[in-house]
Amino acid sequence: MLKDTGIFIFYDEKKDFRFFLVFAEFYGTKRTFSHYKRYTYFVSSRLTNKIFVEQIQNEGDFSSIERIKQAFDVEPVIKQFYEEIQSWYFMAMDQVEFP
Repeated sequence: MLKDTGIFIFYDEKKDFRFFLVFAEFYGTKRTFSHYKRYTYFVSSRLTNKIFVEQIQNEGDFSSIERIKQAFDVEPVIKQFYEEIQSWYFMAMDQVEFP
């Protein structure tokens, strides 16, 4: 039986690991696979791993392939980050005086 999706975990001697999602995409009769770097997390005991914890552990819904893809999609997190940076920037500009 052919499988179209896989989750792979590779770890090192420091017990850090990479958590990958690879899935098939179909274009007519042609099947290609997603690039492993697009859907991946690096998890380390020396880091907070905030995005991994929020997206996979807390919010992760593995009931369908679409939900799994959403758990690996960090675009909303990146957008939120830049919105926060933008808010901070405008707030700082109102309070900073330049000579």
